[in-house]
Amino acid sequence: MHPQLERVRLLPGTVLCRAGEAVRHAYFPHTGVISLVGLTAEGHALQVAAVDRRGFVGVPIVLGTHATAHDIVVHVPGEAHRIRAEHLMTQYQQRPDLRRASLGWVHGHVAAIGQSVICHRFHTVRQRLCRWLLISAASVDATTIPVTQECLAQILGSPRSTVSAAAIQLQDRGVIRLRHGKVQIVDRLALEASACECHSTEDPLMTGP
Repeated sequence: MHPQLERVRLLPGTVLCRAGEAVRHAYFPHTGVISLVGLTAEGHALQVAAVDRRGFVGVPIVLGTHATAHDIVVHVPGEAHRIRAEHLMTQYQQRPDLRRASLGWVHGHVAAIGQSVICHRFHTVRQRLCRWLLISAASVDATTIPVTQECLAQILGSPRSTVSAAAIQLQDRGVIRLRHGKVQIVDRLALEASACECHSTEDPLMTGP
């Protein structure tokens, strides 16, 4: 697919596609995190799944549904390759190995969405914040994650004041350090201990094909 791939920057806050729109490109991140965000009629938001370098954005393309059910938003900046939907479909139809790899990842992707529902219902904001920070740090291979508290509130589906309070508690314990638009992990072991049970070496959000 290389001749048809275009390298692009993933800028924070960029909406790659709105819910209900046709997905015109598939994205394969090298760094950064792209989120699928669910929205209510009142404007409340919640990340339902995240995609890093182990996966791709564009499931509706390979499933033949074309339109996305969620907003597709860059939450952690980075870089990716993208390919037009029609080019991906041509490759998908011609290459059984690509179909197997894509559908294998989609299976893990669906599991991740289901786990996110359980996590949001039963675990605290602080636990979910710790889990998300661990996942994102692994995605960018760094201990400092460029993300604002406003963005974290959208990701976690909680009021900004609640997310800020949880982050400050972790900072007071020496687990993380808050900077302007960034969160630095200071004590990874303590962060893992504070995360919910959803986080493990087999976390579905970190599982590739």
